[in-house]
Amino acid sequence: AIDETGVPLPDETLKTCAQSDSVLLAAIGGYKWDALPSEQRPERGLLGLRAGLDCFANLRPAVVLPQLVDASSLKREVVEGVDIMVVRELVGGIYFGQP
Repeated sequence: AIDETGVPLPDETLKTCAQSDSVLLAAIGGYKWDALPSEQRPERGLLGLRAGLDCFANLRPAVVLPQLVDASSLKREVVEGVDIMVVRELVGGIYFGQP
């Protein structure tokens, strides 16, 4: 969005997301935009999207696949069979830079 419109969250994008049944978010940002002022960086768009959609939390599943157990720096008995869901709260003022 920044490259095409000059802003991290165009009004049209927020409107489209608000009219959708769901929104799938992915990784954002990158070195390309690191020099931009904070209000123009991709992260600002993500915060605006979360605030604009009044998101309460995001869900972060964590599953260790059997094929990757030995790739962990943790002991096998610690990571084997891990299957958890982390619920991250998104509405606190500090999350949006407001104490």
